[in-house]
Amino acid sequence: AMATPGQLQMYNKVETSEMFGLDHRATNPKTGEIERIHIIEDKKVPNAVVFNIWLEDHTLGNTLRMELLRNEGVLFVGYKVPHPLDNMIELRIQTQPTTSPEEVVRHAVKNLKTEFKSMLEQFDQGVAELQAEQEKENTS
Repeated sequence: AMATPGQLQMYNKVETSEMFGLDHRATNPKTGEIERIHIIEDKKVPNAVVFNIWLEDHTLGNTLRMELLRNEGVLFVGYKVPHPLDNMIELRIQTQPTTSPEEVVRHAVKNLKTEFKSMLEQFDQGVAELQAEQEKENTS
């Protein structure tokens, strides 16, 4: 008997616990511990590292990639989602010898935090202005 389309969708649905919790798949081969971020040195390319970041997808991958490309110390950055059901990205970075992949990632995250804080403040201000405008219309 063939499966119905509804039954097929159930097999591809990611479980909620897999989206928000780490399991055995996130075991770091170096430490044997379940960890959110694994840092793997690329032995073939100088000054290059692969960050396996669990519980993330294209949203963080592309945002980090774009921010890292702004840094002149970065020679290469790319990311991929190895499998859509694993909820993990592989971020590959190669830097100039004057810096390190870890250093440029820390700098990129710091810049993004500042940028997102500014965006949130602008959003909150816009919402407050809209609510004040609506209250003004409702009272007149």
